[in-house]
Amino acid sequence: MSAIALVEDYLNERNDPLKAVKKSLDLCERDRNGSFLNLDRKGAIAAAELSQKRYSQGNPIGLWDGVPIGVKDNLALAGLPWTNGMLAYQDRMADFDASCLSDLKASGAVIIGKCHLHEAAMGTSSNNPWFGPCHHPRLYGFSPGGSSGGSAVAVASGLVPLALGTDTMGSVRIPAGCCGIFGYKPSPGKVSQHGLEILSEELDTVGLLAENLRDLVEYGSSLIGLSEKPAVVKMESIHVGILDESDLGECHPKVISAYFNAVSLLQSSGISTKKVPWEKNPSRLRKMGLALCEKEIYKKHGWLLQSNPDSVSPELTKLMKFGKELSAEELNSIKDKLKESVSNMKKYWSSVDVIMTPVTPCPTHSFDVSAPNHFADFTAPVNIMKRPAVAIPFSETEEGLPLGLHVIGHEGEDPQLLSMISTLVDALKPDHA
Repeated sequence: MSAIALVEDYLNERNDPLKAVKKSLDLCERDRNGSFLNLDRKGAIAAAELSQKRYSQGNPIGLWDGVPIGVKDNLALAGLPWTNGMLAYQDRMADFDASCLSDLKASGAVIIGKCHLHEAAMGTSSNNPWFGPCHHPRLYGFSPGGSSGGSAVAVASGLVPLALGTDTMGSVRIPAGCCGIFGYKPSPGKVSQHGLEILSEELDTVGLLAENLRDLVEYGSSLIGLSEKPAVVKMESIHVGILDESDLGECHPKVISAYFNAVSLLQSSGISTKKVPWEKNPSRLRKMGLALCEKEIYKKHGWLLQSNPDSVSPELTKLMKFGKELSAEELNSIKDKLKESVSNMKKYWSSVDVIMTPVTPCPTHSFDVSAPNHFADFTAPVNIMKRPAVAIPFSETEEGLPLGLHVIGHEGEDPQLLSMISTLVDALKPDHA
């Protein structure tokens, strides 16, 4: 499903917002994968009727008008539950809209409902102990990645063309990669955090998931406030940083094979590539980033351990207790080490326009096993370095599980990153080389 194609159909009277939104709601109500925690049928239909009226009068608001979208349930939406994936907040009703949602509604977007997420947005499996698992759109019983698993599955299943997620250490890009769709994590500050149930002040970013590349670029540009999509960059103008085989030592063989196939396709297309140093111990960075989250989540929700301990899963309880025990001295030491790593990586990567890595070091997994500890090793450093990044679908395993690629830009240079994505995706097509 393409948002741009929907709008074109509205303009040419081949479809209308009310019909499209009702179809989306019907699909959502029949969904067995658990993409949504709550639907807003009444509110969505009312918004679609207003959009239909604007189109009939030849006066649509713009790009988002009449487009059905899903939003992760750690973002406040007035009149709907705001659970953050937590049992303690299952009956909390938002009385205001998150700023990003208010902006989208003012642009005509039709919010279908609130999407499933990992408990407290703190995990990668989307196996929520209170609201059940969100299943992979291709293999029921498998994880779609997380924590924005519901947003990814809603898009990958064709329920909505676009969905918002949030990304602290990979929570947009990991499920995008696992589900075979596109995921965009903007640079910090590009999208307001107001109305987001914060997991980490330093690392959180609202992001976009889309099935269609053109949708990702145009709606991603709009999400960060650009008035028009960036111009496409020619292949010969792009310099891509690539990893050495030693940087992929912890990766599944299928991931390694797919990655170097992608590198070969880029080189065959005429795009310049250069090996750049990757963080020698990405798990170390991920663990330090996790410590920041543990400290903040305890500060915000730790009161539940005393007043309502049965509302917090053993997994989240353990993480909160780690945060409680982290001293101010230890926290400052972690922040100093992260600053040093960021400084080094900036120096190493200054000679390339983007860096390409796998999204995850292995394919997704069954719910019968725990999520791999190193699942966020390629994505977490990006949040720590405050860089924008896009997950793009590329390959898949024999079982049909997608394997994604991860393109990382420079801090604050989101327009430049988005301007290169279409060219890079085109270069990665086997028939292009």
